[in-house]
Amino acid sequence: MAAGAGSVAGGNGGSSGGGTAAPKAPEVADATCLTKCAGLRSATVGSKIEIVGRRLGNVSVVKIKTKQGRRGVKPVSVAKKRVTAVVPEGATNGKVKVVDEFGRKGSDDRKLGIKPKSAIQDPGEFDLKTLTAANRKYYVDGPATPRVQFVFEAEDLVDIRVDLILRGTGEVVRSVVLNNQAPFTPGEVVWDGLTDEGVAAPSGEYRARVSPLGVGSGEAGELRAEFGFYNHKFPVRGKHSYGDGFGAGRGHRGQDLFAQCGAPIVAARGGRVSVKGFQGRAGYYLVIDGANTNRDYFYAHLKKQRRPRKGTRVKTGEQIGLNGATGNASGCHLHFELWSSPGWFNGGKALNATPKLRAWDTWS
Repeated sequence: MAAGAGSVAGGNGGSSGGGTAAPKAPEVADATCLTKCAGLRSATVGSKIEIVGRRLGNVSVVKIKTKQGRRGVKPVSVAKKRVTAVVPEGATNGKVKVVDEFGRKGSDDRKLGIKPKSAIQDPGEFDLKTLTAANRKYYVDGPATPRVQFVFEAEDLVDIRVDLILRGTGEVVRSVVLNNQAPFTPGEVVWDGLTDEGVAAPSGEYRARVSPLGVGSGEAGELRAEFGFYNHKFPVRGKHSYGDGFGAGRGHRGQDLFAQCGAPIVAARGGRVSVKGFQGRAGYYLVIDGANTNRDYFYAHLKKQRRPRKGTRVKTGEQIGLNGATGNASGCHLHFELWSSPGWFNGGKALNATPKLRAWDTWS
């Protein structure tokens, strides 16, 4: 709707009703066990479960299959992307469904398994001794993969649950279960950067939480491993300032970033060098086909040296050149462009990269 519009259309067809329509139906992406668990998707009566998805903020009932039919229970907590509830008496294997206050329904495609209480492992005395992240900061397609390492004390082998939590929202983005882990022996989880639903995890600050599976989250001490995980890295490494942006002057398709001559320029996103060349206006330049992005990344006015060859595969944050003033440039600066699919001067469209660059700048 255009800004400043004075009315909101309501009702169907030509009806004269007003007001605001109910939001779209909730979408359930997954339902997993949080406490008193026999597995990530194996619970028992009294277990706390977590339902994640979209538009869950209005959920008023969680429906769980029982021997007498589907039973509705009141949620323990409700948020936009997360609802928790307790498994009721008589529960059996089946899909978890939710209903919002407007009567709209959502359902998980996978079944939540219900086990007898005897199937829940009793970890006995459990003490988490160490919990660390191998690095403080990681990037998608970067040279390092997020790794969480831990050591615990227990009486016997323990099934361990590791939750990766987006700190800003408290959302459990990924949960991993490691069966039969030995006490006093270093354990490790290597994260591929995907959520439990198999999509790319959001950029942000994360923390890892480790607990015995039978006890569940939040009951194994206060140790935390914290790290940042981001989808891009700011390309200019050093003190810099912003010059002309998108649309400044005829044909300006990118953002100018001024920095000291010779400052390292790195790949904002990993990928393959699809074009390497020299042009009178752009000077020495590179185009990188960003990995899993459907975007091309264009870097211009580089110095001649230290540029990877065409076809080279580079990682996010890997040096791809030095800041220069080649071509039609006033002062040393990087001219950066972002292009949509199918690519740079190959049918794609130049995008306004400035908002993206400023975001990458905040965390790089």
